[in-house]
Amino acid sequence: MTTFFFHKISIELIFNIFPLFIMTDLSRLFFALLVLLLIVPQTPNENILLRTFYETKIFANYGEAKRILTILTWSCIFIFLFITFFSALK
Repeated sequence: MTTFFFHKISIELIFNIFPLFIMTDLSRLFFALLVLLLIVPQTPNENILLRTFYETKIFANYGEAKRILTILTWSCIFIFLFITFFSALK
């Protein structure tokens, strides 16, 4: 009787946590692609992404566009590493 109870709890726990792992893998894939899309166009010679950000006229000046792009890039990198670390713990 006791083993059935623990078996039932473990199966319910697996089915409740399994979508979280799928979501973790999908979010890790999303952030991996986002990091690639943010880093690849940023070359030392020409930063196409920064120029595109500045030309949208959302930002007041070039420095603000550069600061926001830097914050966005590093945030995505750290979120990706955070998700990867916690998905490795499963």
